[in-house]
Amino acid sequence: MVNFTYNFRRLRKFYKISLRVFLVIILLVVVLYGVLHITSVQTWVVKKIALNLSQKLNTRVTIQKVDFRFFNKVYLEGLMIEDRKKDTLLYAGTAKANVNDWFFASDKIVLENVALDNAIVNMNRKDSVWNYQFLLDYFASPKKKKTGGRDVVIDLRELHFNNIKFNKLDGWIGQDMVANLGRIDLIMNVFDITGKKIHVKEVNLVQPYFWQRDYEGNRPPRPKLQEVIEKIPVIGAFKWNNSGWEVRMDKMAILNGAFQNDKFTQSAPYTDRFDGQHLLFSSLNGSIKNLFFLHDTLSLNVDLKAKERSGLEIKKLQSRMKFTPELMEFNDLDLQTNRSRLRDYFAMRYESFGKDFSRFIHSVSMEARFKESSISSDDLALFAPELKKWKRMFYLEGNAEGPLDNFSAKDMKIRSGNSYVEGDLAMRGLPDINTTFIDFQSRQLRTDYSDMVSIIPELRNVQTPAISKLEAVSFKGNFTGFIREAFRAQDLISVPLSGMQTWVP
Repeated sequence: MVNFTYNFRRLRKFYKISLRVFLVIILLVVVLYGVLHITSVQTWVVKKIALNLSQKLNTRVTIQKVDFRFFNKVYLEGLMIEDRKKDTLLYAGTAKANVNDWFFASDKIVLENVALDNAIVNMNRKDSVWNYQFLLDYFASPKKKKTGGRDVVIDLRELHFNNIKFNKLDGWIGQDMVANLGRIDLIMNVFDITGKKIHVKEVNLVQPYFWQRDYEGNRPPRPKLQEVIEKIPVIGAFKWNNSGWEVRMDKMAILNGAFQNDKFTQSAPYTDRFDGQHLLFSSLNGSIKNLFFLHDTLSLNVDLKAKERSGLEIKKLQSRMKFTPELMEFNDLDLQTNRSRLRDYFAMRYESFGKDFSRFIHSVSMEARFKESSISSDDLALFAPELKKWKRMFYLEGNAEGPLDNFSAKDMKIRSGNSYVEGDLAMRGLPDINTTFIDFQSRQLRTDYSDMVSIIPELRNVQTPAISKLEAVSFKGNFTGFIREAFRAQDLISVPLSGMQTWVP
């Protein structure tokens, strides 16, 4: 009985001590939890971590302020990382996000209302090593075998970015890129990194700007054999999307955007014409809908307008568009420029988008199906200044294909002023009409002296025969040669009975 009482007392004393210890532990946890919720304490801890990281990276990492609410909110202010040359690699003014209670309840991190303001990223290199390579080297680690459990999945819901700048200066390859965003608001439906699927519900872009410049870099010339090997197609490989990503976007709105693409030239950019080596589109506004990117094909519905520095104004570009590494295609096209309108179908084929568009007249093969379309010579003169004096509108239907300097047209119907042409046409040598070789099969051609000399002013110098007295001319037949040969005096004398006739309306 005595031993029982003694043991009971010892047990009760042990329970009291244990309870006190447990209460003290609970209190310490509560206090620690509360302390860690104090912004100044969090900032102090993170600054210590940043200082330690600076020493390990042999560079400067700083942060001004941190506010972390467990399982709820993350706020960060004034994050700055320098590269090894003490230049800014990354700066983030403020970043914040709402986070779910994934630590206890789920293997999925849900980031809602992610916001980033006043951020800049600077990437550069003059040799084969980027200024951020030291970060990749530090954080790189061998993959560990899984011992159980599931991977943590990040689910992104909304993004709100303001004043974001991205600079990429590649002196090794010879290509600089700058991207600025005034504001972007993005709402996601699916963000599945593991499954390589992204589905965007809505995007709003305000004042987006993209600039690219190509020039001769520091990389030594590659052996010709290597260049040949790189051009050999690999079965089953893609140029853009070898990883198998699938991207969808329901709608994107663009407000006051700009796009600029410059290539190094010895001379200054042209100011009186379209310059394919110095593109600048501004006042870019409109929408993109039903975007789908799979393998190497990007399809979307566009409704845009913009202005190019040459004076070309795209008043309306509406189409079902398809874009691949070798093709840009417009179905159900409605393109309205300064004074022209092209409708139905247009496609451009090329081997390299960047290289071939800088030599547009010679290297980009076009395919067109026109209906109820009209082209102003003033718009054409932006690409071929020799046509400035024409001052004519052309109304056309038919099919055409080939590059601008070597194209053919089938079943063409063209009307301009008092002139009408119906037939097949092949022209090689544009934009200089005087050196252009023509193969014309005419089913019907009607014109008059006034129209002829407005298109070919040199005809005013023809005195024999006196073509200035012709009220009208019609022609059915074939013609092969240069434009001047069609109106040489000896040809005009010999042709009337077989093909060319005069008539009085």
